[in-house]
Amino acid sequence: MESAAYGNYCFALGSILQLKDDLPNAARRLLEAKRLLGTHLGTVNLSYARCVNNLAILYKNQSKYEQAEPLYLESLAIRAQLIGRETRDYAMALNNIGNYYYACGDYANAEKYHADALEIRQL
Repeated sequence: MESAAYGNYCFALGSILQLKDDLPNAARRLLEAKRLLGTHLGTVNLSYARCVNNLAILYKNQSKYEQAEPLYLESLAIRAQLIGRETRDYAMALNNIGNYYYACGDYANAEKYHADALEIRQL
């Protein structure tokens, strides 16, 4: 299938599989969702950004840090462009990348991103 709707189904299933710790199948579905959503909705789209973010979380949880970081940054940039830097959704993305840096042992960046997220949430 080649449609945005099918991409959304792949995203939903990949997210569920990720929660069930079926990481190989979750990765396959999330990668398919990323491709389909990017093709049919464009890469500057919140559904695409959420998919990229979930894929980044999956890679972080597998200690595939080099694959995770660019996805976190891409998701963050899309959200900044579409919804701005003062929103709850953007703060969540900051928190996610802060968790990534913490897992990598980069505590300075982890602190920066978590502090930025907290500042937004206090607005």
